Amino acid sequence: MADVVQQAHELIADRLDDFHRCWYFGPRFQYRPIVGYTSAPFKSKTLNIGEDGFRGGPFVMRSANRAPRVGCFGASSVMGIPNCADNETVSAQLARDLGCEVLNFGVPVYNSAREANAVLRGLLEFDLSVVVLTSGFNDFHTAAHGVIWDYEDIAGPSREAFDLNREKPIWHIKRAWRAFMKSRSRPVTKDRRQYEKQMSQRRVARIFGAHSAPPIYDYASRFFATHILVAADASARARVPFLFVAQANIYSTSKQLSAYEKAIKSELIEFGFDEERDARIEEFSKHYRAAMRSVVAAVRESGGAAIDADDILSTAGARVDVFHDSCHLTAQGCFILAQAIRRELAILRKP
Repeated sequence: MADVVQQAHELIADRLDDFHRCWYFGPRFQYRPIVGYTSAPFKSKTLNIGEDGFRGGPFVMRSANRAPRVGCFGASSVMGIPNCADNETVSAQLARDLGCEVLNFGVPVYNSAREANAVLRGLLEFDLSVVVLTSGFNDFHTAAHGVIWDYEDIAGPSREAFDLNREKPIWHIKRAWRAFMKSRSRPVTKDRRQYEKQMSQRRVARIFGAHSAPPIYDYASRFFATHILVAADASARARVPFLFVAQANIYSTSKQLSAYEKAIKSELIEFGFDEERDARIEEFSKHYRAAMRSVVAAVRESGGAAIDADDILSTAGARVDVFHDSCHLTAQGCFILAQAIRRELAILRKP
C-alpha cells in the first residue's frame, strides 16, 4: 500500500517540494495589525503567497468597476496546501468557471473563530459580492485532544525557543544542520516518508501518553456553531450572500475510499497508532457528522445557504482520489467541489 502513496506523491512532487520549502524553511506566518496573522509571503513555481499573506494576492481592496468578487474563507484546505498548484485550488477553479475574481483567504491552522473574524474583515475591506466559508476539521480533530488549537499553539513555542536561545550559537548551528539534512532528502521519497511516519508515530504516542484530557466535542460543537453563525449574520447584515461549506474529511466520509485513500488514511497521525485508534476515529466521526448536519441546518434557517461537501465528494466512488490526506483535497477533489459551489452560487445570485 505504501507504493500506492509513493506513486501518487511522485506525480505531484513539484507541489510537495514547494510546500516543503514554504513550511519548513520559511517563517510560515506573519502578523498584521487588526487583521491578525496570515501566511508569510512566498514565491515558487506552484505555490505563491502575496505580501498580504494570501494565496494569489496581494488583493486590491476595492473591486474594479464594482465587478463581482467572491471571497473564499477557511484554513489550509481552502488555501490548497500542501498538494495543489496555484491553478488547482477550489478558488482558482471557481474563478475560471464563474469568470469573475475569486479571492482565496485561506490560512493554515485557522479555526472557526479565526475564520469568522476573517469574514468580518473581508466584508469591511474587500468589497465582496459573495462569501464562501469552508470549515469544520480543525475545530474537531483538535477537540479530540481536549483542546481547540490556534495559531499560538504553532507559532508560540517556535518563537519562544528562538528568543530563549538567540544568544546560544550551538542552538543556531543545530537548527541549521537540521534544515540542511531535510533539504538533502526530497519530502516524497520512500525513505523520507518512512522516517517522517516513524517520527510522527513516536510523537503522537507521547502526546496520547502524556495527556489524559478527554475530548471536548460538545464544547467544540457550540464553539463551531457560534462562529459560523456569526459569519453568516455578518454577511446578512452586509447584504452579501453567504454559503457555508461543511468540510469533508477522510475519517468521517461516506465516500468509498480509493486504494490511495485507504493507504494514506492508515498513515495519518491525528488519532494515534495504538489499539484505541479505531475507537477515537469512530467517536470523532459520530460527533463530526452530527455537528455538520446541525450547522448546515442552522445556516439555512438563518437565511444563508449551506452544503455538505461530503455529500458531493462521496459520489466520486472508489476509482477517484478526492482526499490527499485527512482533510486536504486533490486537484480532482477541488474540481468536484468547485463545480458544486458554482451551482449553488448560481442559485444564490438569481434575482
